[in-house]
Amino acid sequence: MRSSRLSKYREKYKGLKFTTKILAICYVLLISITLITASTLAYFSNGTDMNISISSADYWWDKSDLEFIGSNQNIKACAPIEISVELKNNGFSMTGETEYEVYFVANGNPENGDLVAEGTVGIINADETVELTYDAENDGVYKFKAYQREGYGDNYDDREVIWSERVHVNCNAAGPRTQNETEDSDLDDQKDVTSDNDEDKESAASEGDSEKEADKKKDNDKDKSKDDSDKTDKAVDEEKEKDNEKEKEKAKDKEKENLDNSDVDDTDEAQDGDN
Repeated sequence: MRSSRLSKYREKYKGLKFTTKILAICYVLLISITLITASTLAYFSNGTDMNISISSADYWWDKSDLEFIGSNQNIKACAPIEISVELKNNGFSMTGETEYEVYFVANGNPENGDLVAEGTVGIINADETVELTYDAENDGVYKFKAYQREGYGDNYDDREVIWSERVHVNCNAAGPRTQNETEDSDLDDQKDVTSDNDEDKESAASEGDSEKEADKKKDNDKDKSKDDSDKTDKAVDEEKEKDNEKEKEKAKDKEKENLDNSDVDDTDEAQDGDN
């Protein structure tokens, strides 16, 4: 009786055991596949192949924020004249310098004009304002261009630039000069002309002195050359005179020798006649 009950029990749960084994096998296979895949990923993620770069602190943005303050200027005066704009730092204090440029155009937008000046802006503290100046040499429109610090807005690829207001040197709008200003200007012009004339005279006198010195030097060179030539000729003449004297002495010696020989011959002939 008891044996039959066990048999029925085994038959009843035989399918459940089989299903449990199948699930266990699948679970083991799933864990194995997961481990294999994880190790493969770890292999391809080898740390030696990673390239990590850390920016130097010198190139970190100092959180400064520059801005030109002011409105367009219409200067009713003629060049040359000094112009200026104001530059403010609305952010944190700068940790280094930056650059600025000045552009000019006779008419139109200076941003499309000519670069006429370059400069450097020193460190500007937080909420501090500095003045940038330029000596304008021509009538027309000017604009200042400034560069934000490196990395402005966390952009380390390009430098951010800002433009100032327009500064118009408007000579046509300048009022007429007063009589005193005209007289003073005429007097200054007269002084400049007088000064230029004095300088021209001094220059001409200096050139004349230089020419005289050059002529004097040429004359001295000629005299020196002539003296050298005379000395050479004199030396040649003395040498010739010495040679002539030698020739005369030789001639005298030869003539004396001939006379002596002639006397000897006469003596011999006289002795022969006596014999």
